Amino acid sequence: MKKLLIKKWNGLAVWMLRKTGAWDNIITELIRITEKSIKLEIEKKKAENDKKEFDNLPAYTKRAIELVKGHDSLEVSGESKRHSVYSKLIKEFPEVPKRDLGLSVEVGVQRL
Repeated sequence: MKKLLIKKWNGLAVWMLRKTGAWDNIITELIRITEKSIKLEIEKKKAENDKKEFDNLPAYTKRAIELVKGHDSLEVSGESKRHSVYSKLIKEFPEVPKRDLGLSVEVGVQRL
Protein backbone atom coordinates (compact mmCIF):
# COMPACT_ATOMS: atom_id res chain seq x y z
CA MET A 1 0.00 0.00 0.00
CA LYS A 2 2.80 2.38 0.99
CA LYS A 3 4.71 1.72 -2.26
CA LEU A 4 1.58 2.33 -4.32
CA LEU A 5 0.96 5.65 -2.58
CA ILE A 6 4.57 6.76 -3.12
CA LYS A 7 4.36 5.74 -6.79
CA LYS A 8 1.16 7.79 -7.23
CA TRP A 9 2.69 10.86 -5.57
CA ASN A 10 5.81 10.55 -7.70
CA GLY A 11 3.66 10.36 -10.81
CA LEU A 12 1.70 13.44 -9.73
CA ALA A 13 4.93 15.35 -9.01
CA VAL A 14 6.38 14.49 -12.42
CA TRP A 15 3.13 15.48 -14.13
CA MET A 16 3.11 18.85 -12.34
CA LEU A 17 6.74 19.50 -13.21
CA ARG A 18 6.08 18.74 -16.87
CA LYS A 19 2.98 20.95 -16.95
CA THR A 20 4.86 23.92 -15.45
CA GLY A 21 7.94 23.43 -17.63
CA ALA A 22 10.22 22.86 -14.65
CA TRP A 23 10.89 19.28 -15.78
CA ASP A 24 13.06 20.50 -18.67
CA ASN A 25 15.04 22.70 -16.27
CA ILE A 26 15.63 19.74 -13.96
CA ILE A 27 16.79 17.53 -16.83
CA THR A 28 19.09 20.27 -18.16
CA GLU A 29 20.59 20.81 -14.71
CA LEU A 30 21.13 17.08 -14.20
CA ILE A 31 22.91 16.84 -17.56
CA ARG A 32 25.09 19.84 -16.71
CA ILE A 33 26.04 18.38 -13.31
CA THR A 34 26.79 14.99 -14.85
CA GLU A 35 28.99 16.49 -17.56
CA LYS A 36 30.83 18.58 -14.99
CA SER A 37 31.50 15.58 -12.77
CA ILE A 38 32.73 13.55 -15.75
CA LYS A 39 35.13 16.35 -16.75
CA LEU A 40 36.42 16.60 -13.18
CA GLU A 41 36.97 12.84 -13.05
CA ILE A 42 38.87 12.93 -16.36
CA GLU A 43 41.06 15.81 -15.14
CA LYS A 44 41.71 13.99 -11.85
CA LYS A 45 42.81 10.81 -13.64
CA LYS A 46 45.00 12.84 -16.01
CA ALA A 47 46.67 14.58 -13.06
CA GLU A 48 47.26 11.22 -11.37
CA ASN A 49 48.82 9.81 -14.55
CA ASP A 50 51.01 12.90 -14.96
CA LYS A 51 52.18 12.55 -11.36
CA LYS A 52 53.01 8.87 -11.88
CA GLU A 53 54.92 9.70 -15.04
CA PHE A 54 56.74 12.56 -13.31
CA ASP A 55 57.78 10.28 -10.41
CA ASN A 56 59.36 7.82 -12.87
CA LEU A 57 61.52 10.46 -14.57
CA PRO A 58 65.24 10.78 -13.84
CA ALA A 59 66.45 13.66 -11.66
CA TYR A 60 67.90 15.63 -14.57
CA THR A 61 64.58 15.52 -16.45
CA LYS A 62 62.69 16.73 -13.38
CA ARG A 63 65.20 19.56 -13.05
CA ALA A 64 64.82 20.41 -16.74
CA ILE A 65 61.05 20.67 -16.32
CA GLU A 66 61.50 23.05 -13.37
CA LEU A 67 64.00 25.20 -15.28
CA VAL A 68 61.79 25.37 -18.36
CA LYS A 69 58.85 26.54 -16.24
CA GLY A 70 61.07 29.19 -14.70
CA HIS A 71 62.31 30.44 -18.06
CA ASP A 72 58.87 30.46 -19.69
CA SER A 73 58.06 34.03 -18.59
CA LEU A 74 61.29 35.56 -19.96
CA GLU A 75 60.98 37.89 -22.94
CA VAL A 76 63.57 36.19 -25.14
CA SER A 77 63.37 33.74 -28.01
CA GLY A 78 62.49 30.11 -27.46
CA GLU A 79 65.89 29.00 -28.69
CA SER A 80 67.59 31.26 -26.17
CA LYS A 81 65.47 29.81 -23.36
CA ARG A 82 66.32 26.27 -24.48
CA HIS A 83 70.02 27.06 -24.61
CA SER A 84 69.95 28.63 -21.14
CA VAL A 85 68.21 25.60 -19.63
CA TYR A 86 70.52 23.22 -21.50
CA SER A 87 73.67 25.00 -20.28
CA LYS A 88 72.44 24.92 -16.68
CA LEU A 89 71.73 21.20 -16.97
CA ILE A 90 75.22 20.54 -18.36
CA LYS A 91 76.73 22.33 -15.35
CA GLU A 92 74.49 20.53 -12.83
CA PHE A 93 74.73 17.05 -14.40
CA PRO A 94 78.12 16.73 -16.12
CA GLU A 95 78.04 12.90 -15.99
CA VAL A 96 74.80 12.62 -18.01
CA PRO A 97 75.15 12.39 -21.82
CA LYS A 98 74.36 15.68 -23.52
CA ARG A 99 71.85 13.99 -25.80
CA ASP A 100 69.80 12.95 -22.76
CA LEU A 101 69.94 16.47 -21.36
CA GLY A 102 68.74 17.90 -24.66
CA LEU A 103 65.83 15.46 -24.72
CA SER A 104 65.02 16.44 -21.14
CA VAL A 105 64.77 20.08 -22.18
CA GLU A 106 62.31 19.11 -24.93
CA VAL A 107 60.29 17.06 -22.42
CA GLY A 108 60.10 20.17 -20.24
CA VAL A 109 58.94 22.27 -23.19
CA GLN A 110 56.25 19.71 -24.07
CA ARG A 111 54.93 19.74 -20.48
CA LEU A 112 54.20 23.50 -20.53
